[in-house]
Amino acid sequence: MTFFKLTHPNYSTDQEDFIYNPVRLKNETYLPGVTCHLCGSQWTSSNRIRVPSSIEEKITNYLRENNFPRFVPISRWKDVKNDVSNILSDFINPDDVDIRPGSKIGVPRGEILKEKLEDFIHPFPGIIWINYKVYSFLREQDLN
Repeated sequence: MTFFKLTHPNYSTDQEDFIYNPVRLKNETYLPGVTCHLCGSQWTSSNRIRVPSSIEEKITNYLRENNFPRFVPISRWKDVKNDVSNILSDFINPDDVDIRPGSKIGVPRGEILKEKLEDFIHPFPGIIWINYKVYSFLREQDLN
């Protein structure tokens, strides 16, 4: 059995990264981060919660309706987490999802800024986009 690990390459400069990955990520829905009421420190995770656009829209509407700032006190975060958990329950068992402050919600979206592209694009560490040729090959080989 052969294993493949698809990782984000190390580029020597931001310009080199952009040459191989000509993508501008579109704004994503993300949960508020937390702020410490004692020292004022702020924290967000880099966690991603992949859900269909219908669930992403429900969470986006919830965040807009409540007009959350970018960071909330930890005490308020507990309410946010509970409310988001309830929204997610329409799609998945919330116990199976790691809901953290600052989690990005939904599928990554972006604008491709060049016509000629490589087979793999790495718009951001942890995100890999493949072209249809690679997708078809992986499906034909029954790889996932």
